[in-house]
Parts: sequence; structure tokens; C-alpha cells
Amino acid sequence: MALLLLSCLWHFPALAGQNGRGDNRSDAIILPALQWGELKYVRPILEKHGLSRFTIPGIWDPDYGALVQSTNPASYALNFPTTGADRLYFYLLMVGEVDELIWESSPHEGIITILLERVTKIRCLEIEFDVCRGINRSMSFLKVTLKGPEANSQKQNPYPSRIAVPRLPQTFEIIGRDSGGNEVIKYGFVLQKWFVIRDDYKYVPGKGWGGTFQEQEAWCPSLGYRLTQVKDLTNAVCIDRGDGKDSTNPYFECPGSKFGALPSSPYNGVQRRIGAGFVTEWGWPVYYIDDLYPAMWIWTSDSDGDYAYSTDLSGGPLERIWKGNYRNTVCVTP
Repeated sequence: MALLLLSCLWHFPALAGQNGRGDNRSDAIILPALQWGELKYVRPILEKHGLSRFTIPGIWDPDYGALVQSTNPASYALNFPTTGADRLYFYLLMVGEVDELIWESSPHEGIITILLERVTKIRCLEIEFDVCRGINRSMSFLKVTLKGPEANSQKQNPYPSRIAVPRLPQTFEIIGRDSGGNEVIKYGFVLQKWFVIRDDYKYVPGKGWGGTFQEQEAWCPSLGYRLTQVKDLTNAVCIDRGDGKDSTNPYFECPGSKFGALPSSPYNGVQRRIGAGFVTEWGWPVYYIDDLYPAMWIWTSDSDGDYAYSTDLSGGPLERIWKGNYRNTVCVTP
């Protein structure tokens, strides 16, 4: 936990005795801190229910989000998030006297920036009402929104123009100061990968939304990015039960088994964690971006012959399907 206390030290003259000399007590009296704040959690949007609601002690709480892993700039890479995309956001959940803090962020230059906004309550329709009410009554919030390269205007174009490509990793630091300029709360994170989403741009009756594997595989390089791998997106595991089908959900096929990012989920779907893939960290992007069409199933570059792996952005499960099927795509750098 990041707990920074600003203490005030007041000095009073010791009471003099009859001989005019002070007694043996210290003349320094330390009073309680006048201003203080504590950052408790870093919260993206969380699921209301489902198998992805795991508690990872010291790392992840299914109602409150990620716990702070480090306040040391040398190890900010341990903190949430490590992945990003345009218009995704998270909240800093804080307790204490933080409402009057002045917030700043760094760096102020670069392709990717963050926007800071003080809000009176968090958007939490996706969790149980009583939990949401408790959070909004007991904590203060800072909303942090990521801004960076996107290709929304080119999603209909099969041969899009190149867009800006950020230099990664990039470190960000958020600092809350009191009126005297003293640092009260500090939080840092390191973005390792940046994603560009191509949502539901085309529907073909009988085939679905998106395009074939070959169509989507060509779209990302035109932007200057690459088609995502399974491990870029999810920590799901699809275990072959012996007949090529998933041992936990035989609807999905994964001959020979397939593993996503580490640490692995215990089933074929995401287990929310830090640093184990885009969907694993953020959940479904539609929750954050109002004008983003569902783009649920997307292609990945993990392929063999006429088949490739696809994953669902709403929950991260894996399946191996024929490349002629229709799916959307997500591009990534590096």
C-alpha cells in the first residue's frame, strides 16, 4: 500500500522548574498528521459475476481491483496496467483527506498520454449494488484515462494507412500534492504494449462479423502493428481432454492443448491479474468505450495450416477454428 503521511513537528519550550532549569523531558511534541491520504486500490471495470472473479491475495480483489505492488519507481512495472488502448480508464480508490489534492502526471510528452479527472463516484454497474454503494460512500476517486493511437476511422478500409506507433515501454507517474506542494500520494505504472481494436465493421449473412483470418492478418501490418498472439490477450488455458476438445468446455476445440499468458488461469477463460494479457487486465473493452461495437471474437496469429486460434474479448476463452470463418481483430505493438 502506498501510504504517505505528512507530519507536522511543533516545538514548545519546556516548562521551567523553580530553579529556572528545564526538566528532563524532550521539548519536541509530535502531533498527529494534519493531512494524509492512502491509495487502497487501482480499479478497472470488474465483472459482476462469472468464473473470472478470483481473489489473488496481495494482487487482485474481485470487487476492488488491483492492489499497489510497488511505490518504488524502479519497480513500477509490477503495477496495473501493463497494457493499454485508447480511451480505456481506471480509478485510483483512496481513503483519507485527499479531496483537496492537486494532481499532476508525467511524462507530458509522447504519443500516449493520460488524462486525470476527479470524480465523486465510480461507474460500477457491473458489480453488486451493495458493494458499489459501499465503495462510493467510503472512498475518494481519481479517474485515469489513456489516450493514444487508434484507427477507428479506418476500420472499413482493407488497406489502412499507417498510424503512430509508440515507443514502449513507457513509464507514467501520477502525483497528488497538498496546497504547499508536498507529495501526499504517488502511483506509477509502465505500459509494455499498446493495442488497436478493429470492432464490428462488416457483417456477412451466414458468416458473421469481421473478416477471414487472411483479411485480418493483412490489416494490422498496414497500420504498422502486428496481429496479436494468444499470450498478448489472455491467460486462459484450453486443455485437450483426449479428443481435441477442451476439458472444461467441450464446445471449444484445442487439439494438443493451448496456453495463454502466465500466470495461467485455472480454466478456459481469463483470471484477472496484472501483466498476463490485455483482456486479463481490462476485461471487455466495450465496458469502457460507448461507441465501440462488440468485437467479441477476434483472430490471433497463433495458427497451423488451415486453422488458427480465436479468443473472446468479453471473457478470454480460446478456440481453434477454420481460417475461413469471420472474426474481428486487435493489433498490438511491439
